[in-house]
Amino acid sequence: MEITGVDAGVVTEVEREVVDLLVDLIKVDTSNPPGNETETARLMDAWFRARGLEGQIVGEPEHRKNFILRLDGTRPGPTLLLLAHMDVVPAEAESWSEPPFGGVIKDDHVWGRGAGDIKNLVAAHAVAVSRLAASGRDFAGSVIYAATADEEEGTDCGALWLVQKRPDLVRSDYLVNEGGGEFQVVRGERIYELNTGEKGTAQFRLVVHGEAGHASVPLRKGNAVVAAAQIVQALHDYRADVHMETLPADYVRLLVDDDELCRRLLTAETARAALAELHERDSKTARLIEPHYGLTFSPTIVHSSSEAINVFPERVVVTVDCRTLAGRSEDEARVEVDRALAGIDAPWELEFVGSVMGNASADPSPLSEAIDRVMERFVPGARTVPLHCVGFTDSNWFRAAFPDVVAYGFGPYIEEDSDITSDQFHNHDERIHVRDLTFQAVFAEEVVRALWRCGQRLRGGPPGRPAPQRRRGSSPAGQYGRPARIAAMHRATIAAWTATPGTGPHCPCGKPFQWLGNQCRASSPRIAATRTSKSGAPESGPMATSHHGMPRANRQTSSVASPAKKSTQPQRIGCLETV
Repeated sequence: MEITGVDAGVVTEVEREVVDLLVDLIKVDTSNPPGNETETARLMDAWFRARGLEGQIVGEPEHRKNFILRLDGTRPGPTLLLLAHMDVVPAEAESWSEPPFGGVIKDDHVWGRGAGDIKNLVAAHAVAVSRLAASGRDFAGSVIYAATADEEEGTDCGALWLVQKRPDLVRSDYLVNEGGGEFQVVRGERIYELNTGEKGTAQFRLVVHGEAGHASVPLRKGNAVVAAAQIVQALHDYRADVHMETLPADYVRLLVDDDELCRRLLTAETARAALAELHERDSKTARLIEPHYGLTFSPTIVHSSSEAINVFPERVVVTVDCRTLAGRSEDEARVEVDRALAGIDAPWELEFVGSVMGNASADPSPLSEAIDRVMERFVPGARTVPLHCVGFTDSNWFRAAFPDVVAYGFGPYIEEDSDITSDQFHNHDERIHVRDLTFQAVFAEEVVRALWRCGQRLRGGPPGRPAPQRRRGSSPAGQYGRPARIAAMHRATIAAWTATPGTGPHCPCGKPFQWLGNQCRASSPRIAATRTSKSGAPESGPMATSHHGMPRANRQTSSVASPAKKSTQPQRIGCLETV
């Protein structure tokens, strides 16, 4: 598929530059462990210096550093962080058709470890930033380019190190990272996933105790291996309570064209039985929906304390990958483990080995509006659906460290759908189509330009051209309080922009925004926040809780008033007298 609205010569130029850079990146083996990302950081430093741009190589230890570069536009505006990690998972060369670190170009694809996870975005974001600089920096605000270490293992020398040790380098208003952008074609319509949050991890070990002894005499009771097998089966069979707060109803309706089945899939009491029915009909679709129902257990490793074939072990350790909904802790996982193993007649102990609470960002926001606008331009008719990523990304560290940041996962594909791309991650013969790689660079460049325009329109600034009709999957009731939420989310950002008199966004009345608590002081004691419903009537409502049903830190509820007349714009926030 062609990239609509972009000159063919520009596409060719971007393709050449981004493909060359990705090939060079793949040739640097950054398998984690051990990582060795500093070599790639030096490569990026040299690449940008050749284009007249200077960044910083920071981090520790010495062989695991990050590369950070900041580019300021010509006008005041928000700061957007383009994030991607340089490390990759190990590769077994004998299982590959091409050398995993060869950077081979074949059949319109770039082959190699990291081609799809996620050196493609390291390259695409770099080319976008370079082009923004070369065009005269004609955008508002600032863009931060961050190529980071240690996402795959996730200890403390990559994104986590940056937010803890050098927050000054990476603090931003908005962030775009990996985790979304794959598409499915459903009944002729392209559906793109926009990851607005992600599940948490509560990984644990179960130590199962038994009786040691010689295996020549069968042990009918007390065999730790048998008990471990029963535990694995019990965890596999267990179905936790269904929670719908992060599953958009329209996403299910898009995937499943049976109205009655959809109704049962979206009702907590009938969801599990309906899902089992869907598995029989369409296991692919069922697997897309199931992780969003709540906590999941996946037993992955079993170790015996004895390696002798003729000895009953005293202990067997079962390791389980447990995923929780955003905002849920390991305490919930512990309760569910107790329930799942209530019928096991053997002693066992639980030890958590890797817990990270999931989190989420507000949606809609100026960033999601910018993404919609850019996608509508380049892929007319595409629909984005806000979902939580069921895996883990570095976005989690940024949301936890900077509660006001809006962090999404979105690196869009245009040529190959998720049936193809999802099989590439962490697999042998990893590769990416050159047109997808090119589109990711073009998208990143344009979203930087679009962000300020969308922020202005949402806050009541000059509306510019009308926004494209929003084609989003609807969100669960009460989870995405739209205009008032945006007002509260970006209070601090707007205040920062207007710290210097005469700069920053203005209300339609011409007065700059000045914030005191929840109030716009330009002309009114209240913020007016309106949106137009499908019927054309203005809607308003109180600020909702965060994506995962918990109040976000340092957020306050804004007063909301409905205007006397219909709003002609889809969404505006500004002085009451001008809305």
